[in-house]
Amino acid sequence: MRHCKTLALLAALLNISCAYYSFSGSTLTGIEKIYLPVFSNNTAEFGLETQLADALTTAVNSQRGLSVSTEKDADAVMDGRISGVRDTPLTYTAGEQVSEYKVEISVHVKFEDRKNRKIILEEDFSAFGEYDYPSGDRNAAIAKALEKISRDIIDRAMSGW
Repeated sequence: MRHCKTLALLAALLNISCAYYSFSGSTLTGIEKIYLPVFSNNTAEFGLETQLADALTTAVNSQRGLSVSTEKDADAVMDGRISGVRDTPLTYTAGEQVSEYKVEISVHVKFEDRKNRKIILEEDFSAFGEYDYPSGDRNAAIAKALEKISRDIIDRAMSGW
């Protein structure tokens, strides 16, 4: 009889301890749908805001338990602005000619929990991609930078701090 009571108590404790565990992959309780308006673009780089929107959508959809939503149905909103694009020499030849550039993109992000009216994250992010000069693909370097920055933003937002 004593053995049965002990097992029942252990089962109850185990059940309670697992009650709040989430398999969503996110540490943000109650956030499953995110609205991603197109960020403003404060640079002269045409179309960057659309590329960033695509990269952020891919990054959100790669997180288990999260999806991109309409503004009306969203639990949270992630908005921001592209604040800079800068090409900088990265490597030089023996003759001191630039052989590789990096293109760095800077973004300001604000992520807000709409249900609790709480800002989860407001931060600046930057990332870069490299391209050979003069024959390299700058657009591929931009895509690489946007992919990195999007992953960093989503990872940081999902960590809850």
